[in-house]
Amino acid sequence: MTNRTRTNRTRRATLYELVDNGVLSAEQAEAALEALRRSEESRTGSSRVLREAAGYLGGALVLAGGGLLVELTYDTLARPTRVAILIAVTLLFAATGLYLLGGRPGPHTRETVPGARRRLSSLLFALCALTGASAVGVAVPDFVLLPATATGLVLALLGLLAVRASPGLLALAVATVATVHSFAGFWFDHVLPDRAPGPEFGQSELSGLLLLLLGTLWCLCAARRVMVTPTFALALGVTIVLLGSFWVSSVGQTWWGHALALLVAALLLAGFVRRRDLVLLVGGLVALVAGVRDTVSDLLGSVGLAVLVLVLGALTMSLGAFAMRRPETAGSHSARGGVAGNGSETDE
Repeated sequence: MTNRTRTNRTRRATLYELVDNGVLSAEQAEAALEALRRSEESRTGSSRVLREAAGYLGGALVLAGGGLLVELTYDTLARPTRVAILIAVTLLFAATGLYLLGGRPGPHTRETVPGARRRLSSLLFALCALTGASAVGVAVPDFVLLPATATGLVLALLGLLAVRASPGLLALAVATVATVHSFAGFWFDHVLPDRAPGPEFGQSELSGLLLLLLGTLWCLCAARRVMVTPTFALALGVTIVLLGSFWVSSVGQTWWGHALALLVAALLLAGFVRRRDLVLLVGGLVALVAGVRDTVSDLLGSVGLAVLVLVLGALTMSLGAFAMRRPETAGSHSARGGVAGNGSETDE
């Protein structure tokens, strides 16, 4: 029997002793017990918030302290010593995260571990991916980023598998983008060092196409609610798609890259018409404005481009209004409770 249970029984016995003596009525005793219960829950909730905030602050201080130590001693410490410091910080984050999960990571944590502990452990695993990638980045030869970003990707994926929460999802998305970009650079700088890339296909185009592919798969998984917090996951997927579109069209500056960016914008807007997710509308508008800017700025000039963007914005706004007023169908996404902003979707 816990101390809290003993306290509750003692309170109840004391109050009902007053009821037996005629000092209080049964209704007054129950009201007093309810007031005491609410007061205790309020204090417990405040204590939990403070403990969670202390955990976040502690993790940030450890990360800042480790980074500052490496920065201040970068020229005096040998490379193995710097790597050892980063590995120690990584192991500390991982061990603390596992301790918060009770040493039993996995999909069952949603039912067995309180929400605050899951969120904090997920953040610690995300920081673990960052420091682990930094350790590998310091250990490998300079200007070779792929081993470091790949390590971060693996650690972020392991952290997400250990506890399904938003910080782990964000860490996985960042690690995915970094790994794709470093892979494209490694491919053209080390795998094909003596072969000049074609005029219409280089590092930015390869990065963009890979990100478009991965972002599309990410969005499909989020739309099917395979990932945790589907709306947040969809926002991350759309962001990855937009980054891919930007690298192909704005950085690459190829005609097919411009056409691909406009196609991405059309697909995102079509997805909004079908699903009515605000994330898809915002992503489609961003992709449309960026694609139009890169494609027709040289043809129409700055003033003509501004007018065209204004007209496209008006048309898109009208399209969105039409989609919002369209009658619901029995098989629509909103009927399944998946509309963006639905209160039924929770992270924890």
